[in-house]
Amino acid sequence: MRSCHRPKPPLVGILSERDIVRALATQGVDALDAKVADLMTREVRVCDEETTMASLMGLMTEHHIRHVPVVKEKSLVGLVSIGDVVKAVSMNWNSTRRNYWTTCRRVKTYFAAARRSSARANASRAIWCAVSSA
Repeated sequence: MRSCHRPKPPLVGILSERDIVRALATQGVDALDAKVADLMTREVRVCDEETTMASLMGLMTEHHIRHVPVVKEKSLVGLVSIGDVVKAVSMNWNSTRRNYWTTCRRVKTYFAAARRSSARANASRAIWCAVSSA
C-alpha cells in the first residue's frame, strides 16, 4: 500500500481558499495584490495514482486539507478533492450496504424455507405418531 508523500519539483506549492482567507485576515485588502508565491502553502502533501482512499482520507484528516495533487514521476497529473474521496467512499459503502441487504434477504428466505420445511416435518411426525398409536 502506498501512502502520500512530499512533492517533487516542479510542484512548488498550492494556493487554497484557506490561504487567501488567512491572508485577508492578516493583511486586509492588500492581500488581493499579493503574488501567488507569497500566499501559497509550500508544504504540499501529494499522492500518486496508487494511493489508497484510506491513506488519502488519513492525510486529509491529519493535515486539515481538502485538495491533494496527484503526481506521476515529476509531473502533476491530477487533483483529488475531499468531495472526490467522499463520493468514492460513499459509492463503496452503498455497494457494501446493497450486498449486506441482499445477503440478509437470502438468509431470511433460507430460514423461512427451513421453518416451513421444519413445520411440515413436525406435522408429518405428529400424523405418523397419531396413526401408529391407533
